[in-house]
Amino acid sequence: MSEERCILMKWLILIVIVVLGVDGSTSAFQQDDDVLTPTPLLTRTVGFNEISWSSQDNVIAVVPPQLETATQGQQIAQTTGDVELWQPFSSRGDLEYASALWLPDALVQTNEQTGQQRRFPTLFEFSPDGERLAMDVGELIMADVRTGEVLYTQPEIDGIYWNPDGTRLVSQDLNETAFTIVIWDANTGTELQRYRSPNRLPEGARPYAAILDFSWGTEEEIAFIANDDTRGILNLATGTVTDIYDCCIEEAFYLKWQPGGRLLATHDRVYDVDLRQPLFYFPHQSDVYWSPDGQWLIGDTGTVVSLISIADQRVMLRFSLDAIAAQYGDYVTNLVWSPDGQYIATITGIDDENGRRQHYVTIWDIQAIIAEAGYTLSIIP
Repeated sequence: MSEERCILMKWLILIVIVVLGVDGSTSAFQQDDDVLTPTPLLTRTVGFNEISWSSQDNVIAVVPPQLETATQGQQIAQTTGDVELWQPFSSRGDLEYASALWLPDALVQTNEQTGQQRRFPTLFEFSPDGERLAMDVGELIMADVRTGEVLYTQPEIDGIYWNPDGTRLVSQDLNETAFTIVIWDANTGTELQRYRSPNRLPEGARPYAAILDFSWGTEEEIAFIANDDTRGILNLATGTVTDIYDCCIEEAFYLKWQPGGRLLATHDRVYDVDLRQPLFYFPHQSDVYWSPDGQWLIGDTGTVVSLISIADQRVMLRFSLDAIAAQYGDYVTNLVWSPDGQYIATITGIDDENGRRQHYVTIWDIQAIIAEAGYTLSIIP
């Protein structure tokens, strides 16, 4: 999903919240006006709102900021790589540059006015073992993290969603007239299986973004939400889809499967896959992100971040981004947990004096924030 579309969808959801209110008829949440304002550990400039945190060597993948250099009167964007790997909390206690990954030369685009520029990935994700980085630039680029070698490219893949053991990927086929799920061999990029929805898109409609989100659960189960109003779990062994329509609100555009569990999370609820009904509700969030151990959710409404306990079925605490708002923006466009559950990294953005969007990654000590709120909690991946 593009940055502009992601932000637009989040604002539309927030408008719905303000105008219609939140359906919390079965919610155990009691509204608490106390919002913490913690101090972040560090903030650094990045080039885009995508981020991934690897369990291997504890590295973060980001699109590096663009550095302007004058060449024959033209301004050309220069970076040290298409994707950079940064080591958080190095010997300097900072985000330290570790290495860079370059896209194949065939993907370099040339602009007559500005010179040669590369296509940076709009989506990337580490494999579960952290050994590979899958990058989406309109086609899939699979790279070895340690060597930087491009293992293969696959122009047919749209989206990057790993299965739990890192052997397969799921994507959609944008050339079909009905949404189509495709399973790929992550080691070779060859197609293994596909499922085509019996529901055709409206005549003349492009199937672009027909599937709004995937989330791989078990090795044989994939949850998805599509723009033809389908919400389902695809069983790869049988090729059948189980309807889970009430997993989400009508305006939902994402769903997230609990790591190692049987729950789904979306804008305002946690859904039990086996019971096929909501487990509990919480105040509406623009997006939610599971902790590595699957026992906590981080939700955001753009400007306020909430920590939601699965065991207690409620929001435990909330904190704002006021500490970085003026300089780095206070609207969250992406968020990721560290593999050990100790930290979270947020991506925010703000326009500079020339109207260009500048992006920033900020790292927060979530355990310290929990302690500040008076709780003693352990997040163990």
